[in-house]
Amino acid sequence: MGDMIWQINPLGKSSYKRIGFAAAWKLSAKKDLSSITRSLPDGVTIFSAKITAGQAHLKGVLVQASESSDRGFALARNSAIDLLMRLTCQSQIKEAMRISGISSIQKVGAFGFAIETEDFDLTIERIERLLGDISERDDSLLNLNNAKVAYLRKLHSIPQSFSDSQLVDFLLERSSLLCFSK
Repeated sequence: MGDMIWQINPLGKSSYKRIGFAAAWKLSAKKDLSSITRSLPDGVTIFSAKITAGQAHLKGVLVQASESSDRGFALARNSAIDLLMRLTCQSQIKEAMRISGISSIQKVGAFGFAIETEDFDLTIERIERLLGDISERDDSLLNLNNAKVAYLRKLHSIPQSFSDSQLVDFLLERSSLLCFSK
């Protein structure tokens, strides 16, 4: 499986780097994963794979969260909640949790930060242990497809005239404006 790992240099600082990552799993049946969110490392969140518009969307959210945190504009004290709010384009934690779909989920996405590549590997292993034997890794679940485009257009009231790349830009723009809605 080709891992989705990105080097995140907040504000262009070459000496300070974070590793951003994303992964996905398909569960054998829908499951409520709300209870495992507290067991994840800081800066890592899980969500329904249907709410992401692919790698560019996930990486963009990670860059935004990193730069906002460095500037003192985090949306939430908990960095995992901050990521979830940005991913769902929601200024309210309760609404971000609802949209994340973790209370009834079969296609699970996870993304967040690690300091070293080894931390990424350990985080993936930890998530897989928490998901148990009912999961199969499938990062392609994070890719944008026609069903996701339709879902995201409806969820975020995105015009039909927008191309897939414009849809991603729209979502990133909306999430970047969240710091002004506090």
